[in-house]
Amino acid sequence: MSKVKVSPQLLKNIGELIKVTAEAQEGLGNVSTMVMEAESRASHFGFKIPADGTMVTDLNPIKKSFGDLTSPWDTDHEDDKKEREEHLEECKVQVRNARKKADEVDRAYEAAVAGKAH
Repeated sequence: MSKVKVSPQLLKNIGELIKVTAEAQEGLGNVSTMVMEAESRASHFGFKIPADGTMVTDLNPIKKSFGDLTSPWDTDHEDDKKEREEHLEECKVQVRNARKKADEVDRAYEAAVAGKAH
């Protein structure tokens, strides 16, 4: 049986590739958690997030009603509307942060792999 000679530099490069791949996997795990949290909020409130995550929309927004005009002292409706709008904004932030993190992880991995190819 013949021995294959492996250079120390090749072993170092393989080790670095394993390291950056593990870091990317960890980053993608974080992105996955962020996406699940946004999807959970969206599902709970009936918001829609398209597959590309470019926008979050409220399919059933609370609108002003005739009762709001006739009973201005009844603030429950307005409070519900405000709360729903706050959750929509929070969901938008969660989606935006997940997309940003995914881009960061992708760029970091691409840069690390490109750096090891030279």
